[in-house]
Amino acid sequence: MLKTNVKQEQKSVEIKLTGELDFGTVNDFEVLMMKLEYKYERYVIDFSELTFIDSAGIGILLKYYNIFKAKKRQIFFSNLRPKHIELLKVLKIYTILENDILD
Repeated sequence: MLKTNVKQEQKSVEIKLTGELDFGTVNDFEVLMMKLEYKYERYVIDFSELTFIDSAGIGILLKYYNIFKAKKRQIFFSNLRPKHIELLKVLKIYTILENDILD
């Protein structure tokens, strides 16, 4: 199960993920992202309460990472746990995202 908490400001939005971002929940995440319609300049995805992510979850994050970069939007990932960072490193994705990871 995935829960999201969205804090919208004038030019930015923070999306706090709680639970699991996996094959069973990526569609819920995609629906949320489509509702936001790329109208913000800055997106922050907060991992502090994300308990599990699989390859489908990583894939959807990369999809929106690439979309936002192409549309000249900022996207950041915050509060990654050591297990999230280790997974990104194993998948050779960490080096792509490391400049956009906030402490």
